[in-house]
Amino acid sequence: MYKGFTDSSPEAFVAKEFDKIAPPPGMNWRGKPETWLDQACQNGWTVKTSVTDAKLGSIVILSDQSTQITVGIVRDINDAGIRFDSLEHNKQVQKKTLSYQAVNEYKIIGYIWPERTTARKKLIIAQ
Repeated sequence: MYKGFTDSSPEAFVAKEFDKIAPPPGMNWRGKPETWLDQACQNGWTVKTSVTDAKLGSIVILSDQSTQITVGIVRDINDAGIRFDSLEHNKQVQKKTLSYQAVNEYKIIGYIWPERTTARKKLIIAQ
């Protein structure tokens, strides 16, 4: 187990990678990825919901066309989109590239930056 997540889960992979570069205490929230943006915001992390607000080392939370949630770590950013790593069901790290304009595979829900904010607040995500 890592921070309450099964060691071989996508959530544990993301938590471990985030904790490598985030200031202490690192990932300090639990539960399903659907709740991570709000929890991170409440726990003092910088949270962004604009598609183009990617930052290296950020947690990216995405949904696919079936509304399945995927989490990953942002590894590269360019004008067209991002590259992120995620852990797949086969327990292999997958490197994926996502265009900001892509509508076929994933929709970016938001990012959790590896930096703290000065205020705790409730995040309101526009639907």
